[in-house]
Amino acid sequence: MLRPVVLAAGLLWACCVAASAQTPNPVIQHYRAYQAALDANDLATAEREAAAALAATEARDGDGGRTAVLALNLASVRFLNHNAAGALESGRRALTLSHSVGEAQSGVSPILAQLIVGRAELATGDASAAARLASALEAAQQARTDPAEIYDA
Repeated sequence: MLRPVVLAAGLLWACCVAASAQTPNPVIQHYRAYQAALDANDLATAEREAAAALAATEARDGDGGRTAVLALNLASVRFLNHNAAGALESGRRALTLSHSVGEAQSGVSPILAQLIVGRAELATGDASAAARLASALEAAQQARTDPAEIYDA
C-alpha cells in the first residue's frame, strides 16, 4: 500500500517540477527583450522593456533580487532616450537600494548609481547637481571605476 502512495507522490512532484520549468520568468523575458532592443538601437522598445522588467521584479522581489540593477538599467536607457526626469526617478531608486542593502546584495555600485543620478539631475536643471556630479566623478576615479563609465558621465 505504501509503495503506490510513494509512486503517486513522486509522479506528482515530477509533474510540478516539469510545470514550473515551463513557466516563463517575466523578469528574464523582459530583460532579454530590453537587451535585444538595445542591440538594435531601438531605445523606445528598450525603455518599455526595461520598465516592464523592473515592474516584474518589484512585484516578485520588492526591493530585493535584482531590483536595483533593473532600476539602474531603466535610468540609463531613459537618459539615452532623452528622458532625464524619468532617469532621475529610477536612478534614485537604484542609488537608494545600493546604499540601503549594499553593493554586494543590490548588484549596483553606489558610485555608478550616483553618476547616472548626477547626470540626470544636471540635465533637469538642478542648480546643485554639478557639485554632486563632480564629487561622484572624483569618487569614481579614486575607486578605479571602469573609464568608459566615467567618460559617459
